[in-house]
Amino acid sequence: MPQITVNPNLAEAPDFTLDIYAIARDAIVAYHNITAEAAVKHLKAAWTTDNDARKLAWEQQELADREELAQREQEDKDQHRNEELRPNEQNKTRELEKKKPKLLPNFRTADWDNFHDKLSLKLNEMAPLEEIPDKDTFTKTARGLTKTMQATIDEHIKLNKPCPHSKQWWNSDLGLKKRR
Repeated sequence: MPQITVNPNLAEAPDFTLDIYAIARDAIVAYHNITAEAAVKHLKAAWTTDNDARKLAWEQQELADREELAQREQEDKDQHRNEELRPNEQNKTRELEKKKPKLLPNFRTADWDNFHDKLSLKLNEMAPLEEIPDKDTFTKTARGLTKTMQATIDEHIKLNKPCPHSKQWWNSDLGLKKRR
């Protein structure tokens, strides 16, 4: 049933004596062989009957809306109660991840010559680079390069837990140059 948007309890019967209702009024007068005043009464009775039906539909819609709202509120309460009683697994996982030290690649201690050699070997094993004709081929090639580089990093760069107070940009080469 379509949603009723205007409350029919607020509607007022039109004035069927106006000229805009003359065609309907005259048709009723001619069909039933009655006076214009009697035709106006027929039009008002028909409008009232229709409006009463609309009022009943409005009340049913209001009742259904209230029941639906009450059901949603109850479901929300039940869901909230269940979440309070049973700890959320995602929250537990997040808490555990926060407690774990986050290990990151330590690029400062990397043997870049060895890394370069290993990455070159892996890149040479890939399909030879050709002209990239379309976006899909470009995306596929970029993903392949990224995976190859990440695999090489994972294999040859040591992981460590960075100290929050360390200078991330400092490396042993800078230390040697500083000492000189």
